[in-house]
Amino acid sequence: MFWFKKIILIIISLSFSTSAKSYDSFLSKQKNINHKSTFFNKDFKLLSNLPILRGGRMQPLGDFAKSFLSKIYSRDTYKNKSAIQVFSIILFTPELAKNLNIFNIPYPNVIHTLGLKWTAKHRYSFNNLIKGFQKNFKLIEALSKAKRDKMSVSQKHIIDVYYNFISFFDLSQSLALTNKNLSLSSKKWANKLGLKKNTLYSYLDLAGITSKTNFLAKKLSKKKSVNKQDINFLLFGAKLQKLSESQNYSSTFKVIPSQWKSGNWNSLWGTILNGEATPNSYVLFNLWGKVKKSYLKNNLLIWKQSLQKINLQGQKFLTQKQKRQLSMESFYSKWDLLYKSTILYILSFVFLLISLLLLPAIFSKLALFSVYLAMLLHGIAISLRILILSRPPVTTLYESILFVGFAGVISAFFLLKSKTSNINLFISSFLGSALLLLSFGYAQGNDTFSTLEAVLNTNFWLATHVLIITIGYSACFVAGILGHIYFIKSIFRPNENLQKLYKQMLGVSILALFFSLFGTILGGIWADQSWGRFWGWDPKENGALLIVLWLLFMLHGVLAGKIKAQGYALGMVFINIIVAVAWFGVNLLSVGLHSYGFNEGAFFNLLLFSYTELIFGLLAYAWINYKNYCLDFSKK
Repeated sequence: MFWFKKIILIIISLSFSTSAKSYDSFLSKQKNINHKSTFFNKDFKLLSNLPILRGGRMQPLGDFAKSFLSKIYSRDTYKNKSAIQVFSIILFTPELAKNLNIFNIPYPNVIHTLGLKWTAKHRYSFNNLIKGFQKNFKLIEALSKAKRDKMSVSQKHIIDVYYNFISFFDLSQSLALTNKNLSLSSKKWANKLGLKKNTLYSYLDLAGITSKTNFLAKKLSKKKSVNKQDINFLLFGAKLQKLSESQNYSSTFKVIPSQWKSGNWNSLWGTILNGEATPNSYVLFNLWGKVKKSYLKNNLLIWKQSLQKINLQGQKFLTQKQKRQLSMESFYSKWDLLYKSTILYILSFVFLLISLLLLPAIFSKLALFSVYLAMLLHGIAISLRILILSRPPVTTLYESILFVGFAGVISAFFLLKSKTSNINLFISSFLGSALLLLSFGYAQGNDTFSTLEAVLNTNFWLATHVLIITIGYSACFVAGILGHIYFIKSIFRPNENLQKLYKQMLGVSILALFFSLFGTILGGIWADQSWGRFWGWDPKENGALLIVLWLLFMLHGVLAGKIKAQGYALGMVFINIIVAVAWFGVNLLSVGLHSYGFNEGAFFNLLLFSYTELIFGLLAYAWINYKNYCLDFSKK
């Protein structure tokens, strides 16, 4: 605003200005800078269960805090504090939070650009980053306007850190409107505004007179001369205007339900500045002010009472379905079923290995019990995700990994069950633990309950095409692992009859072909209905076709008598590479209608996996054929 800039010039020229630096100095003297909450982690349960709107859906505040901290810190705990405790420090004592080293920046290029010192832990605070971003303002401005696919890796890292920096600041200012740091020493102007002289007010207290203050300040700024009382008022108006303008992007903390628009929640600042505040909204504003005050004074009684009242107010604007979903998501987060399932899969694998050396009867039973329990927890976790999201659990790359792992475990355990072999236990425990561990890499720093991507916008096709094609992926991986086992047994137990293993591998691959082919056809029907064409040679479509063609090629080779057991095992090892490329590799291209799970860090892992499989398959096949050749030659 023109008048606002003019006021600033007047204030500076008369040496009555309060710079940002002096204002920070004022804040640094406040008690909350050195405040340390005496609340235990259990005392944050009420806060954790409050609803917040994120990404178009309601979720518990505790889950929001975990996701937020994971994104900027790469972990969901900070030292000995839980995510909700760190979240509270940022929300209620922002100046203290700005000194916490919670920004994980492991990129030397970013460290150098921002003028920071490299440390072994590469953790930095908000205050460490301020000067670096100020010096690189033009670079940040240019990157914020550029397309991500046109940026270098270094530029992507810089802009990602900057967005984390902004997200932190946005959240830290969420309750700034409750800070009582505005006052008027001029009795004349205080009377005009209906205020008390030398009394501290918050923006929340003054929101109703902001327009009047702006009008009077604009009118006064046109005068050629002003006195000290006028300057005091202009300074007051400038602070009020600056506060409202600087906070209009503080939109992260969406905990205030709209009184008119069902399902539309907003931040405290957003509710005020968008003119959506009602008497009920002000009740919530004051309650959040009490929560902050009780936190600073370590008053546990007021803390709990205020949070309970906020929860009761919020519950009025939630549907029964949303209440159930929030409750289930809190349960899901609290018990972390997937993590426990991973541990059990690994334990089953370890018990199975130990059973090969000693006490096979005992350790085999332990392995069986562990994998049963792991499958149960894995299945419950996926079921909860279905109920929480009201859709099949294959929307994102992360979710597809969870589902492929579960489908692979189930198929391996029940299809390959044998009284004479623990091969089903081995594949189930290995596949379950490997894919769940892989999923953690895709969940880091993100909300795993994300909203639907544009390409996956119908529950019917999610329940048919996507589910069936991912079952095909899991069957391919089971066949691929059987190929590995066939080679290993051929090398270390050359005299063992592997005909049964070969038939199992053949049967699973036929199952994989059925689901892959059926899923691909259903995908074409979906594409025809959504995009007006059955097939468009999209990279993801090509990947699905490649899986089908490879399986058909191998099966035709067997039927024609051209491919024997060893060659088929090699083909099943290679199917792992084809599935990985079709599943993950296509997303690395960041092109096409199906590129909805792009992950920059996956390229090296995919390359390493593909080369490892290729080298293993070729070397094992060559070694077995070499040994057979030597054996035949010795007989001659």
